[in-house]
This record gives sequence, structure tokens and C-alpha cells, in this order.
Amino acid sequence: MPDLGDYVTTDEAAQLSGYKQRWLAQLVREGKLEAVKVGRTWLIHKEKLLAYVEEMKQLGPSKHDPTRGKQ
Repeated sequence: MPDLGDYVTTDEAAQLSGYKQRWLAQLVREGKLEAVKVGRTWLIHKEKLLAYVEEMKQLGPSKHDPTRGKQ
């Protein structure tokens, strides 16, 4: 089991990222965020969440380009 001190609840992740909990769940399902389930609670890796948020800020509008990363 990973060190759970590196993880935050979806509620905390939503506050840190500004994303809705449903969107965070979608990112987890798509494998874009690392998460573990403890009981009925999903925990999201905090540093990887913050890195993802920063990457999306850096990409700006190009994050919506469907051809991004396919070359």
C-alpha cells in the first residue's frame, strides 16, 4: 500500500485544483490522475494532481486540441 500521507480526499483535491469532484473522478477513471480507493473513499495523489493542474495551465487553449501529443 502506498504512503497515504501523499494523498488527499476528492473534496480536498477539488479545493486544491478548482475542479469539481465529478471531473476529478473522470480523470481518475481515464488514468490521468493517480488514486487509490480506501473503503468507499477515493484518495488522489496530491503532487501528481498539482502537476496535472499546472500542465493544463501551461497548455492553455491547446489542451483542447484533439491532435495534441499524437505526432
